[in-house]
Amino acid sequence: MKIKICGLNPTRDVQTCINSNVHFLGFVFYNKSPRNTDLKEIGVLKKYNPKLSLYVSVCVDPTDAFIQKNILGNFDYIQLHGSETSKRVKEIRNMGIKVIKAIKVKEQKDVAIYKNYEDIADLILFDSTS
Repeated sequence: MKIKICGLNPTRDVQTCINSNVHFLGFVFYNKSPRNTDLKEIGVLKKYNPKLSLYVSVCVDPTDAFIQKNILGNFDYIQLHGSETSKRVKEIRNMGIKVIKAIKVKEQKDVAIYKNYEDIADLILFDSTS
């Protein structure tokens, strides 16, 4: 089993998660989220020795410019929570970063959406819509 904690504050939560052997440490980059990470805090992550923990940037429909400027070189994964098509997920993965594609599940039939991404995304995450 792998453990992921999302919505972390880079200056407050990271060391605790690393010490607890959390596999994936998620940082939200979405202005509408109350857990949005200030882009200025990305540099703080470099002061930690993540050991076996991996940094995940959680984004919604990120642009190439945003990914190139803020994500590449700072994170191990990008987690996509928007309306990214399988083509877009492939484009992002080809930029040189591993991809977690989040599938919003409201009804049982939504689970099947993962099939659109199973050969493209490195990991699939099922997420509640409530």
